[in-house]
Amino acid sequence: MPAEYVPVPDICSGSFDAIGLLRGEIFIFKGAYLWRLTEKYRIKEGYPVRIWQVFRGFPKTVTHIDAVYERLDDNAIVLFSGRVYWVFDALNFLHPEVRPLTDYGLPEELKRIDAALVWSKNNKTYLFAGDRFWRYNDTAAEMDEGYPSSMDRWFGIPKNIDAATAVASGE
Repeated sequence: MPAEYVPVPDICSGSFDAIGLLRGEIFIFKGAYLWRLTEKYRIKEGYPVRIWQVFRGFPKTVTHIDAVYERLDDNAIVLFSGRVYWVFDALNFLHPEVRPLTDYGLPEELKRIDAALVWSKNNKTYLFAGDRFWRYNDTAAEMDEGYPSSMDRWFGIPKNIDAATAVASGE
C-alpha cells in the first residue's frame, strides 16, 4: 500500500519506529507519520503528519524511519530507513541523494540501524543495531576505534532497542 494511503497509527499502541531530539523538540516516528511534542511533552497541534510533509522531497514511498538524530557540527538531521539514510538541513535535503549505511563505516551486511542518538557527555553519535552499537565521530566523519561493541556495556539498557534519544537536559 502506498505511503499516502496508510492510516494514521495509534501512537499509544505498541512501540515507536524512531524517536529523536531535533531542533530542541522531540519527534516520534511511527509508520509513515511523525508527531512533534511540545516542551511539556504534549503533541503539537496539527500532528501527526506524514514524514514528507515535514521533510520536503522525502520519498513518499518510504513507509517508516528506523532511526533519526541531529548532528552537532552542522545541525543536519539524519533519517535512517533500512540500509540507507538521508540528510536534511531544517526542511530540505542537504545531500540530494540517498546514501548507504556503509558511509558511516558500518558493515555492508547490516540491514538497518535500530536507534541513534548524540550523547552530550562526549558529543559522539551512538548507532544501535540488534545487540551491538557503534560510536561515530561526526566531526571527523569516522567511526571510533573498537566498535562495534556489545550492548552489555550499557547497564540497564535492553538489547534490541527500537528507539532512543537524549532529552533537552542532555541525559
